[in-house]
This record gives sequence, structure tokens and C-alpha cells, in this order.
Amino acid sequence: MPLFLEKEEKRGVVRVMFDDRTSVQVRKKDFEKFPLEKYEEVEFEEYTNAICAYQSPEAYEAALSLLDYSARTESEMKKKLLMKGYLEEVIESVIERLKDARLIDDRQLAERIAENASSRGIGAYALKRKLKVRGINEDDVEYASSLMDEEQEKMGAVRECERLYKKYASLPIREAKAKLSAGLSRRGYSWDAVSEAIESVLSDSDEYE
Repeated sequence: MPLFLEKEEKRGVVRVMFDDRTSVQVRKKDFEKFPLEKYEEVEFEEYTNAICAYQSPEAYEAALSLLDYSARTESEMKKKLLMKGYLEEVIESVIERLKDARLIDDRQLAERIAENASSRGIGAYALKRKLKVRGINEDDVEYASSLMDEEQEKMGAVRECERLYKKYASLPIREAKAKLSAGLSRRGYSWDAVSEAIESVLSDSDEYE
């Protein structure tokens, strides 16, 4: 059986380390409930099972509190609960309960983000990056992205181009085009959407080519 070597505490979370190079991160209150003496032999599975049973009643409430602030993806919820010192077994159980209750639904959340993307000046490429950063799986990313059709993206690009052009209207037309192209590209619009938006917004200018 592994021997308990030491612990590191940070912001109410304790990392418990053993001589076989394994470790477990738990809440400070968990370690205080199940303390270990240095060099004490520990039945690791038995020890973590005891902590899991102790954590379980509070873990679900902690997850609900996180959802009070904003919607979370499955990945985001897992990271948050791990940072708070809950064990993976507990977190997996909590996430399954949340999914059964439809309190976590990555596809539904991805749909809502996609629906708002055009009005918020976000292009299809940027939408995909945003969804992936939030830990949404590839299938749900592709599904949500498909909801933003080409026409929607082009309309969004025109609106964003009109907004940006207010900053660049005093510049020579070539410089303004370069600024607009860079700005729209950073927002994740496709090259076709960028090109058509710039042409639409600048077409009345005498200098436009």
C-alpha cells in the first residue's frame, strides 16, 4: 500500500501525495475529515471511496450554484468542480444527474450560441473556435455551425463591416479596405463573406476599386 508523504494546500484545496507518485486533490474539509499521518499506509481506493461518499451530497449543490451564474458545458463544469477539490468519480455522477435533468446539454447550448452569433458579429470560423474552446465535441460543433447558413453569415458580415467602417471612413480607401478585411477576418468570417461585405459597404465610394 502507498505511504502518505505530504500535502500541499492552496485556496481551500489540498493535494495529497503518496510515495508511489500518485496523488489526489480534495477539499481542505475532506482532508480534515479523513486526516492522514506522515508515512501512514493507505488503502488508496478505500480512502478515496470514503471521501467520495462524504463529498457527494454537496457536489450537486455546488454544481447548481455554478449554473446559477451561467450555462456551462460538460467540460467546463468538470474543470470547475475539479478546481474546487471534488473527485472525478463524484463529478461524473453529478454531471450525469445534470444531463438527465437537462441542466447541462452541450448541443442545446451550442445551438443557442450559434443563433446569437450573427447578431453579435461572430463569423462561422470564430463560432467553431468558440465552441471548441468551451469543450463541446466535434459533432455538436458541426451541427451548431450548420445552423448559421451562408446568407446569415454574409448579412452579419455586412452589419459588422458597417460598424467598423465608421472608424476607418477617413482613411484612404485602400487602407480602409485592409483594416476592414483584417477586422472581419479576426471575427471569423469566411473570405467570401468578408469580400462581399466590403464591396457592399464601400461600393458607393468614388475611390473604390
